[in-house]
Amino acid sequence: MTTHDDATELLQRLTEFRRTLEPAFGPDTAVSGSAPSPPSTGHCAVVAALTYLREGGELVSTRVEGESHWFNRFPGGVRAGGDLDVDLTADQFGGPPVRSGPSGTLYAQTRTRGWAELNAETLQRAERLAARAGLDDLSTKLRSGLFDRPES
Repeated sequence: MTTHDDATELLQRLTEFRRTLEPAFGPDTAVSGSAPSPPSTGHCAVVAALTYLREGGELVSTRVEGESHWFNRFPGGVRAGGDLDVDLTADQFGGPPVRSGPSGTLYAQTRTRGWAELNAETLQRAERLAARAGLDDLSTKLRSGLFDRPES
């Protein structure tokens, strides 16, 4: 697991990553039936998956406004002061686009999730978003891994 001792540097990279993804958000990369505004609505799991592939850490989920919501947790080092939760789609709930805080403080009742808990449809949307955003390295990783997963 990657340790991020410098939370400020990590947040800068993640904010830039969100800016890269934002123009690529679309109805075909969101969960079916998602509201069109803000554009990040329905993209939490795909963005969390892409963030995990790019930066490591852990996938985390909770329920927000009755909906499942995924984001990321990064292990902190001594300088970082502990684990850091980062939500790159917080604006869909009226917050800023990128929201961060110490582990467990962004949302109540969070739980760590495994990569295998992302279904094939979510990974296909993540691959589509990565390709559209010009993140060819992530698109290739997802494209090659989609068919290696057992069907659930």
